[in-house]
Amino acid sequence: MEIKKNNLVSKKKIKSKKIVGSMTIMEVMRTCPSSVEKLLNMGMGCCGCQFAMMETLKQGCETHGLDLKKVLEELNQK
Repeated sequence: MEIKKNNLVSKKKIKSKKIVGSMTIMEVMRTCPSSVEKLLNMGMGCCGCQFAMMETLKQGCETHGLDLKKVLEELNQK
């Protein structure tokens, strides 16, 4: 993102949003597109499911028997 101030252009880093368990799976995918592949590799097929718009990441982990802490660590890695 470029910010113009007094005709000077400076680049400001955009801080990426941290993924948390209360986010819907759809929010997670929008926030971090690379999360789709990571979630699929963990066995969470929710990415293509209609429940992704309503189900939280925490609920998805519970449904698929995944450890939420480990999933969050993986998704929030740079």
